[in-house]
Amino acid sequence: MAYKDLSDEWHWEPMLVADRILHKNKIQHIILGSAAIQKHRVREKDSAPPLSPIPWDFVNTFEIGIPNKNIGKAVELLCKDDLFKKQDDENYDTMYEGTSLHTKLRCTWNTFAAVNFILLPTEEYYVAGHPLLPRKKPCTVQFDLPFAGLSELVLSLLHRKLAHKDHTAGLALDRMNPDHLCPFGLPGIEPPADWDADLRAKATKWLHEHDMLPDQVKNRPVWRVFGDAVRQPEEETPATRDLLGPGPPAVDVGQKRKADAEEDGDGGLLREKRAKNTIRGEV
Repeated sequence: MAYKDLSDEWHWEPMLVADRILHKNKIQHIILGSAAIQKHRVREKDSAPPLSPIPWDFVNTFEIGIPNKNIGKAVELLCKDDLFKKQDDENYDTMYEGTSLHTKLRCTWNTFAAVNFILLPTEEYYVAGHPLLPRKKPCTVQFDLPFAGLSELVLSLLHRKLAHKDHTAGLALDRMNPDHLCPFGLPGIEPPADWDADLRAKATKWLHEHDMLPDQVKNRPVWRVFGDAVRQPEEETPATRDLLGPGPPAVDVGQKRKADAEEDGDGGLLREKRAKNTIRGEV
């Protein structure tokens, strides 16, 4: 995929609608893959253009981790009122292997771009040893969506690479800039204690090779010399915001985008009205 700035190309409203529906019905979920990478501004190492998005960012494909027992209920809720439609016969671009076996949905009311969901069982795609924690209220802007944290994202991808032999996820992980995956200010990353000994050993070796273990992070310098990358703080500051450029634009959910969709006889405008009501909390 050719380099291009992805910030303005992501459409977050469908994900905000889905988050509100799932949260209202107490279905825990977490955003993995391309959207999480975009949120954390992880970049490719070495040969990528300066400050460029990584080339496996698949715009508007949201890989959502949900406990396997709740996926059926999640599909039922999301497809209610035709806000989203199940796509059994389609394969979406994704950074994970094996997704053809899992549920795919498409937003029916966003007229600006095709927005796709892949519902992935957390048991297979989010096994970082971190439980999904309940939230008190749904979010109103995309920055507050339940994204996997940096350490969780690394461990989940590492588990895909080592335990599931996921070549695609492993290749993506190997190409990511370690300074962005474990920036200055984080304590370092260790494999979870509940991984078996062989998997822990392999994961520890990979983390050591990429200078992400706690002892390595504690002892490394803050600055690199001769123009190498400066470690990016995980929390955005005015300095890092200016350095990295604008992130994805915040969505003002109080002002739903005015769709230019024409009435097509199958409820296109009605679905948009339902989505508008949902994002305002009228589920």
